[in-house]
Amino acid sequence: MNHPPNAPVRDPSGAVSFGRLVISVPRAAYRLVYLLAVTVFYYDLQLSVDLAARITPSRFEHKRRGIALAWLRHVRKGIGQSISVYGPIPRDPLFLVSNHVTWQDVMVQTVLLEVRPVVMDSMRDMPMVGRFFRALDCIFVSRKSDEVSRVNAEIERRLERGESIMIAPEGVISPGRSVQRFRAALLEAPARKQFPVHYCALHYHTPHGWPPPSRSVLFGPDPYYRTPDGAIPQSQLDMWGPPRMFLPAFLRLLSLPYHRLNVTFGESPIIGEDRIELANALHAAVCREFHPIE
Repeated sequence: MNHPPNAPVRDPSGAVSFGRLVISVPRAAYRLVYLLAVTVFYYDLQLSVDLAARITPSRFEHKRRGIALAWLRHVRKGIGQSISVYGPIPRDPLFLVSNHVTWQDVMVQTVLLEVRPVVMDSMRDMPMVGRFFRALDCIFVSRKSDEVSRVNAEIERRLERGESIMIAPEGVISPGRSVQRFRAALLEAPARKQFPVHYCALHYHTPHGWPPPSRSVLFGPDPYYRTPDGAIPQSQLDMWGPPRMFLPAFLRLLSLPYHRLNVTFGESPIIGEDRIELANALHAAVCREFHPIE
């Protein structure tokens, strides 16, 4: 198997020279305008198709997902992301798990075009972009315990229909220094049906001389992972440090010349009858392919 190259050693401070800073400001501004323009364009197109699908579903319903995927590819371009794939790309239908380090992980969909990701239900109703995630036919889930049976039933229905599913069993983004334990709750369907589960490890890389991914690509702690009283868990603060504001973090991302998402697929899927044992086996397999993020 080919593995992603080791990232070069760089200044841990993530400092950028003045000359590069002068270049990065207009780059970030251009990309921000580009993202706004393509989002408005595809939103209007998606809205038109959604309305037409209500009248004649047989003619327009199948176009919804294609428009959302086109928007996602333009978002990848707008944020300066490239994707490098290592290992054998699994074929549909499939059940895929990965580690989870940032909101960009969903871009793996542009490699596996037919996969339906399990995402937080907050993404369903986000202004404008929520329409795209609904069109992508995602499986929406909250972190409430009473949601587990409903989501497992939905996953099983989709597997029986021959659809492909992608989940991040960590359940919460991490700074990428290690892979957090895999929660087994949403692995009930593949375990009970003994459905082969593929896995991949995600790693982000930035060019030499620019801030490392931990300072320019990743964003955390997870804003949607809270205690019952609405606070960010101390365990997350211990990993991430103080909460970051999204807009400054997003502008730092846009200022990079590029950043790369390395996707390393495992050689063969894993089958397990017990969801906890399956989660542990998948965690160990992802850890073997995982490279800590700078």
